[in-house]
Amino acid sequence: MARTRKPVNPPTELKEPLASAELEEDEVLEEDLQNDPGRVFDAATLLLCLVGIGISGYLTYTRIAHTIIPCFDNSSCETVNSSKYALLLGIPVATLGLLAYIMLLVGGITRLVIVNRRNEEILVWRWRLDLALFLVSLIGIAFTVYLKAMEIFVIGAICIWCVGSAITISLLFILYLIRFLRN
Repeated sequence: MARTRKPVNPPTELKEPLASAELEEDEVLEEDLQNDPGRVFDAATLLLCLVGIGISGYLTYTRIAHTIIPCFDNSSCETVNSSKYALLLGIPVATLGLLAYIMLLVGGITRLVIVNRRNEEILVWRWRLDLALFLVSLIGIAFTVYLKAMEIFVIGAICIWCVGSAITISLLFILYLIRFLRN
């Protein structure tokens, strides 16, 4: 009695489970992207950058236009903004803050654009971008601590606009630190 074997075509049988596994993986990736807490980080950082641009842009304008800054205490904001510590190498500190916030905004928008891409080269660039955003915010927070110390201990006046900017860069630093540590 001869045995007959039914020919089995392994590649055909394997293709279907692999194809369905790839589809499931793609669906999971899309769901992860839609529910990604990183989206909340991106939205928060972009919003904070816009707030920072608004504050530092206004302070830059008042410095260049030589206008009085409205403040809770009539003279404290003007005292701080007209002090020698409001300039660094002849450049208004508010302008440096404006440039930093613009850099963070551009970096945040760039990260938002590349977040959906998953190839290895993009992941390396995304890590580098996260590192750059973290470092810019670290420099910003370090400079802010210096400026706050000068306001409190040397100038003896507190600018509420500067406090707003300090809170903004502090929140950005925290968000970029968390993102950097997660990656």
